Amino acid sequence: LISSFNYTIRVSGSYSNSYGNTIVNMGYIINEALSDSFVFHVDNTVTEGDGSKENPFPSVDTVLRLVKDTVTDDYKDVLIYLSDGNYPKLDIHNTTQSIRIIGAENTNILVDCELSSNAELHLCSLKFNGAAINNRGNLFVENCIFTDAKVNAIHSKYGNLTVSNCVFTNNGEADYPFNRITYPISSMDIFNLGGAIKNEYGDLIISNSRFTANNAVFGGAVYNNQGNLYIFDSEFKDNKAFSNFNTLAPESLGGAVYQYLGDEIIVSNTTFEGNLANGHGGAFYSSGSRPRAVRLSEVTTAYTPYWMEEYLYLENSPQKIYFVNSNFAKNMAPNGGGAVYITDNLLTQYISCNFDGNIAYSHDWFNIMGISRTWTDSYSDYSQSLDRKSVV
Repeated sequence: LISSFNYTIRVSGSYSNSYGNTIVNMGYIINEALSDSFVFHVDNTVTEGDGSKENPFPSVDTVLRLVKDTVTDDYKDVLIYLSDGNYPKLDIHNTTQSIRIIGAENTNILVDCELSSNAELHLCSLKFNGAAINNRGNLFVENCIFTDAKVNAIHSKYGNLTVSNCVFTNNGEADYPFNRITYPISSMDIFNLGGAIKNEYGDLIISNSRFTANNAVFGGAVYNNQGNLYIFDSEFKDNKAFSNFNTLAPESLGGAVYQYLGDEIIVSNTTFEGNLANGHGGAFYSSGSRPRAVRLSEVTTAYTPYWMEEYLYLENSPQKIYFVNSNFAKNMAPNGGGAVYITDNLLTQYISCNFDGNIAYSHDWFNIMGISRTWTDSYSDYSQSLDRKSVV
């Protein structure tokens, strides 16, 4: 079984060693960067300094201004070490150098951060207390803690997001109040998508991370839109996708994870326990693309006979999903897929996975009339092909 990452990290191999290769490659990149970098120190309790460890700068902004005005070597990393303390928001825009911000034992970020870069950004060993990251570009988040973010702990667009050794707790909210909704409704963005992580138009890689008690309408912990998804050695517990009976979102999807489109999804050595969606997919929900009728005239060449130009063919969804050595326990979704609900993809495979005590409430006429109730347990490996549903 072959898989590959197409961007900064590239891995080829079997599922048994893919994650090991990822860590080796990441470690190599980090060590290489540290050997040839600009290094600065910051302590927000001082009023001035020269950026050295003994005499640090008072703010990250001071470092960024200096780098912008004086550093011309785009091939060197900029390392910024923050001392313990409470810091306001981080604003990083249009940098061309790779920037790595590294916290100390108790470095707290208290205000939402705005990040955008033409190079890589790394955030390491920081605590985000009620603060969130809004990012545009490639972002690496390592050894960070996110608690009590109001909407998304991380919202990333137009770049690849890598999250490793992080903890996400009690981020997001189950629904927007009605007074925040404007008409006419033109986008799902009126709802909270991904209590911990909302990632759009780029690949998402998660490893060695924990997601607990996060909330959203779609994707209680993670919402990944139009990008590949890779989750390794992680835990999703007690996350919730719930619409608060808002009639504009009659059912929520993906108690822990909501995946939309994307070509390749791999979930390996990961536990989903006690997650809830009040629609489909108690732990995991994914929607690929339905087969699309394409006229040959859309793809004709000078050599296509005129009589073939109006013929139709079906363009199939490319999405393939693999669950490997993962556990699903006590997840629930009333409308289907107590553990997993997948629709309109090309392939779904469960390899050495365990399902225990997941429940889905079966809606039929008898149940609606209150005559009987049927609870079904998720217990078997199950996959279906294109334009069919895979429900576990």
